Amino acid sequence: MKAVELHALLRSLPGGVLPPGVSAETRTFRNGESRTVYRCPFFSEGPVRGYVDGREAWLFMYGHFVFVWPLGAGQLQVRHGTLRHSIPLFDDVPITGTCEANTLREFGITWTRDHLARFISRPHSGHRRREY
Repeated sequence: MKAVELHALLRSLPGGVLPPGVSAETRTFRNGESRTVYRCPFFSEGPVRGYVDGREAWLFMYGHFVFVWPLGAGQLQVRHGTLRHSIPLFDDVPITGTCEANTLREFGITWTRDHLARFISRPHSGHRRREY
């Protein structure tokens, strides 16, 4: 199968319209070179109420991080996968607030973004950041 550059693929869509939720941004680097970057939302499911290990819980998936919050508990479990199939990552993650869907949704989105931000390359003093 031949690899297709994303920019060419998106330009080939009918009317040049991007899929819902996808946006294009043009970045210009210090060397004057410009690149188009496409941003799309993380996939999400829920929140829904269900049963995990025999306990009723709120479940929410954002960016394939699954948050399992047993009703009335002060901590939750973070898993990786989907609401149907996931593997455990972190146990006993503290959460505060009313045990309801919106609290879990806000927590999950914030936690995921904070967690992933740890892996974004940031320039360190004395080091030059590579530009592509």
